[in-house]
Amino acid sequence: MEIKVKSSQVVKTGSNSKGDWELIKVISEDGTGYTTFDKKAKYLGTGAVVDIGEPDIKEGKISFKEVIKVIKEGTGQAQAPSSNRYGQDSPEKRQSIETMNAITNVMTSYTQIAIALGEPPANLKLLWERALIWCGTRIPHLPLVDTPKAQPKAESVPATDPIEPALAGPPFETPGQFWAAATKRWKKTQSEIVAALNARTAKDVTDFDWSWLELEKKLSPEA
Repeated sequence: MEIKVKSSQVVKTGSNSKGDWELIKVISEDGTGYTTFDKKAKYLGTGAVVDIGEPDIKEGKISFKEVIKVIKEGTGQAQAPSSNRYGQDSPEKRQSIETMNAITNVMTSYTQIAIALGEPPANLKLLWERALIWCGTRIPHLPLVDTPKAQPKAESVPATDPIEPALAGPPFETPGQFWAAATKRWKKTQSEIVAALNARTAKDVTDFDWSWLELEKKLSPEA
């Protein structure tokens, strides 16, 4: 069954053993009211045409299980929140992330083998720097969306993380290694580094090799 939406809103919320739920009321253009627990319904805008399947009618009340298909978008329709901190997926974003991950994985594997064979640390550092520069010239910068303007709260490095003070660059295996190297390299506090990476807190910084590349771009004297 297809209906043309006049309005939609959440009229009741709650929780049960399955988690949080919302009861949404959808008013069609002809004034008929429908209720549903499908959260997609609350994002329907005025004029949207949707297929709701076969509605249930009990005691004069009409409900439907889910929005099966949006045939026509409405006006003033709110966007469903994105779970991805980089915003909506795009071929460019996927390609950049996949390329960076591939380079990092290859370099990490090579480093482990090289260390086992006795490769001098200076050579490994130079090789990592060249790999990061190569990535930086080929991967577009992807700004984070919904970046908060508030100053991020300072957080201390967990004492349980193994820290190697002599570590001068990637690869990093623990948060402690990254923060120890970053604060020493750029002579900045953890809060200042978090702000430079446009992150909310230190816990949001998880891709340490990528973050190191970003810091090289923003904080190095030649940047």
